[in-house]
Amino acid sequence: MIAPLVVSDGTYLNCRNLKSHSDGVNVLEFSDDGQFFAFGGRDTRVLWGSTGDENRAPAVMERKHSSTVSSLAISADNKRVYSAELNRNCLGNCVFIHDTTT
Repeated sequence: MIAPLVVSDGTYLNCRNLKSHSDGVNVLEFSDDGQFFAFGGRDTRVLWGSTGDENRAPAVMERKHSSTVSSLAISADNKRVYSAELNRNCLGNCVFIHDTTT
């Protein structure tokens, strides 16, 4: 059994969902209301999921980075995820805006 990751407000995230990445997870961000989470990793992908549905696999955001995802932010209305990559030579596509409603 995989133990859940417990958030300070008592919300939990089944760590099985973090295994959706094909490589290590670098960053995990929760929405302000605690209902959603986004995470990114060395596989250059950003995933989006709900803390309330542990049986549903997180959705993979459409755009992939060219390098490791290094930071994330979620908009106050939970409609967008902002992701940045770790790339010193980045020329224009360092930060992506992902639509969580599609």
